[in-house]
Amino acid sequence: MVKILLGAVVLGAAYTGSATAQDTTAVHEASILERLNVPTNVLPAGCELASQGGVPMVPLFLDTNPTIFTDSMAILAVSNSVLGIPENPDAANQSIAEMGDARMEWLGGLVAKIEAAYTGFYYNKDHKEIGVLALLFKEEPVDVDAEALTRMFGGPLTVKGPLVFTSWADGEDRSCYDAIRAYLEDVSMP
Repeated sequence: MVKILLGAVVLGAAYTGSATAQDTTAVHEASILERLNVPTNVLPAGCELASQGGVPMVPLFLDTNPTIFTDSMAILAVSNSVLGIPENPDAANQSIAEMGDARMEWLGGLVAKIEAAYTGFYYNKDHKEIGVLALLFKEEPVDVDAEALTRMFGGPLTVKGPLVFTSWADGEDRSCYDAIRAYLEDVSMP
């Protein structure tokens, strides 16, 4: 489901190269978000980072995996997948257009608070996908009320300083997911 959502919205909006000396913000974003890259020695046998083109589960819009996004449309797509949408207590009294306007206002305000987004995809020995999605906020502490959000994924939502991330796994074998999740929970933020 995330692949369809992200693939439809994000077209070539990734930061995948090295930053110049003048682009200190991109270097800062990359240094924090790259901490989410799970080292191969942490992964159990048969669990690997999905390679572009080699595994059909990797979304086609990605030139690299993992990917750091700084484009506002990409951030919007990833934030929609990570955080979902807030409950709207006025929905019963609003037209569809009014509900859409309220959602876009909320999302626009949210995107303005986010510096970058991250996606990383792995696969287990059965070629089932494990995904990691993250948002790096401009300021901390991040105030995210997971209970008030209708999210697309059932994976745990974790907040560490300016970073909010989630992960999920397809298939029955949980060893790859469990190793990735344990690494993510232990990763330290500056």
